[in-house]
Amino acid sequence: MTEIYRDPDRSQLSDFAQHIAIAEGLLSEFNSYPGRVQAMFKAGQVPTDTLDGLRALAASAWERLWEQLVEARAIAEKLGRDVSVFDQCRLRAGNIWMKGAEFNLDAWSGHGQHRTRLVTWRAAPNEPARGAIKALRAAIPEVVIARTRDDEPAVDLAPRRVWPWIVLVALLALAVWRIAA
Repeated sequence: MTEIYRDPDRSQLSDFAQHIAIAEGLLSEFNSYPGRVQAMFKAGQVPTDTLDGLRALAASAWERLWEQLVEARAIAEKLGRDVSVFDQCRLRAGNIWMKGAEFNLDAWSGHGQHRTRLVTWRAAPNEPARGAIKALRAAIPEVVIARTRDDEPAVDLAPRRVWPWIVLVALLALAVWRIAA
């Protein structure tokens, strides 16, 4: 066994753990955008610039995710660890600067109240990123990294129906006022 495996620099291991944790958080964020788009459409009309903003945020999360993984890879390689599985995953991901996310709005079809519009949201497959994270974790198994939760629901941007509560509170206030008067 070489010396490099027995006593790596603690700051490098800490930096590695931080890069992986940030990458996992960004992957979770990236995976939440389709749910956000769907929730916005359920809530009503969605302007094109809002969709374009979400697309830009998703693409940015995808790019930052891979930047974090490349930094973690550099640390693992510096420590003499095998990063070949990561490299294969990175190749499968393709051009990360072009494949983050995109959307397409088709023209309106139908008449009157039965008009529809097809919205297509395409995002890069996340399997290469998941594989890259797994490969880097396996390259330096002695580093304990807090896992992020993938099963958290996407943020629901639909407005809540609060008017029944407002009416109820108003009626109770009116009743109390009349009783007190």
